[in-house]
Amino acid sequence: MTDVQKAEMTETEISKWEEKAKKGILRNDSIISTMLNNLRNAFYKSTDGVGLNFKDIGIDTSSNYSKFELVIDETKLKAAIAENPEEVYSLFNKEGDTLYNPTLSSSSKIQRYAESGFAQRVSDIFKDAVRTTRNIDGYKGSLV
Repeated sequence: MTDVQKAEMTETEISKWEEKAKKGILRNDSIISTMLNNLRNAFYKSTDGVGLNFKDIGIDTSSNYSKFELVIDETKLKAAIAENPEEVYSLFNKEGDTLYNPTLSSSSKIQRYAESGFAQRVSDIFKDAVRTTRNIDGYKGSLV
């Protein structure tokens, strides 16, 4: 807030404005919330053809849902990597047969999601958010 703006406001208005500013303008933003939910789903949903999930390899989330903090059991993770490195790799980075394309049909998107590892899913979520081209429904990325 500029000094000129401050001079035009009462102390109560200034206090309320500063309180809101401290919370952040992106707090409870629906676009950001949707992206975070998509990222959480990418973490929790199983990947076709991969017999492991993150909990199986010692990676879980904390009980604080709003922060989406990861809790890692290093012993369990190291054991999973030593015993089954290909499955652990696939959990993170499996690539399916369907390539990313914003004009994919709904069924093709669902197939791509199901057969993709976590990193591929995260990549798709961010590509969809910052995409400057239009998707099959005519929309650009949600952050554009």
